[in-house]
Order: sequence, then C-alpha cells, then structure tokens
Amino acid sequence: MAAFIFKTIARLVFLVTAALLVSLAVKNRQTVSFYFNPLNLTENGPALDVPLFVLLVGAVLLGVFLGIVSLGLDRFFRR
Repeated sequence: MAAFIFKTIARLVFLVTAALLVSLAVKNRQTVSFYFNPLNLTENGPALDVPLFVLLVGAVLLGVFLGIVSLGLDRFFRR
C-alpha cells in the first residue's frame, strides 16, 4: 500500500513539474543574455544569448543531476 501511494505521489509531482515547464517554455521564448560573471554587468563580458526557457530547463536538469550524484555518493560512502 505504501509503495502505491509513493508511486502515485511521484507521478503527480512529475505531471505538475512537466506542466509548469511546458507553460514556462511557451511564455518565455524571448532571448536573454546570460552573463558568466554576474558581478560585472556594466562591461561587455562573455555572455550567452539563449531563450529564457532553455536556462530554466537547464537549471532544473542541473538540480536533478546534482541530486542524483549526491544520493549516489551518500549510498557509496554508507557501504
């Protein structure tokens, strides 16, 4: 019973996150400049011109990747 509840909640969270990402992708199609040095915005430094939703999806994927790595390291060191 607990496994069923966990799977149902996981699917619900996935669907809500997917719906939010799709709506963000549709609403935020304008191009933005992503500066690699956020403390120096007055000068022309290295920047990446990409749509905003690419940055948002990239941030989510980076968070998922870091979570997976930290979980894997935690399990590795507990052995």
